[in-house]
Amino acid sequence: MPPLLLPQKGRYGLRDYEKIFCADGKSGQDIFALRGIPVIATAPLSDNPFPDGTPAFFEGFARVATGALDHGLTIEVPFRQIAKSEVIRRGRDLPLGSTFSCIQPSGLDHCGDCTKCAERQQGFATAGVADPTRYRNPAAPRSRSA
Repeated sequence: MPPLLLPQKGRYGLRDYEKIFCADGKSGQDIFALRGIPVIATAPLSDNPFPDGTPAFFEGFARVATGALDHGLTIEVPFRQIAKSEVIRRGRDLPLGSTFSCIQPSGLDHCGDCTKCAERQQGFATAGVADPTRYRNPAAPRSRSA
């Protein structure tokens, strides 16, 4: 897999892992099948190089979703100006080992080999915070282009 290539987008353009957070906790229905939810939030970071991580994408997506729903929808991207290492620094007292970013997981463990794991390892290293993540194949932090 080429560096930075993410497999599969969700049917609305959002990545599948972002759609997980858009599901209703009780029914499991996709948020877009529900009515009356005025705001959703997603967390692209400042180092996200993809077009679907830009403010223009989320503004356009909100316009399309608003046109398809019976109400307005706002999409918030509160971390868009923040690098992964800064998010880790700010959250150092939170259970960061419970967060997930791998695209080739082994059960609940990160693979340690994919580009998302490399970004995660680099983020912890840059932040100067011990990485509590369980990796199937622990490796030394490497850059995204490695």
